[in-house]
Amino acid sequence: MSVRDVDSWNIMILGYARDGHLREAECVFENMPEKSVSSWNAMITSYARNGYIAEARAVFDSMVRRDTHGVAPDGITFIALLGACSHLGRIKHAGSYLNSFPEREIAPIVDHYQCIVDGLARSGQLEQARDLIREMPFEPIAAAWTSLLGARKLSFLP
Repeated sequence: MSVRDVDSWNIMILGYARDGHLREAECVFENMPEKSVSSWNAMITSYARNGYIAEARAVFDSMVRRDTHGVAPDGITFIALLGACSHLGRIKHAGSYLNSFPEREIAPIVDHYQCIVDGLARSGQLEQARDLIREMPFEPIAAAWTSLLGARKLSFLP
């Protein structure tokens, strides 16, 4: 199967999921003759964007547990997972994923930290969010401070 064919299947997964048709996205994913890391990421992202963190985590677990012919999670996989955890308030899960990076030989990027900062800010843990921004091993992006400031503004509203 060519890369072009795999990309076509991945586009179908994301297209169905974007429109809320997760059953169809699952069907496409399950029937793919060959999956790339982008295929796994497409399915994880599909669940995550639709608020199904348990399903996203199950696909991730299946990805790392099965013999996926050399396909391993990458940085994009974790952006999807961390973003879903953030939006659904699962900060402990997000932290455990981030802590697993060294054993998976993944170098964290600012986007990974941004997901955690956003989750902390959303859950009212403003001091922890601020501390994480300050402790990042690189210059934080504006979105990190925006998440913190937006949450701080909401905390002052009646």
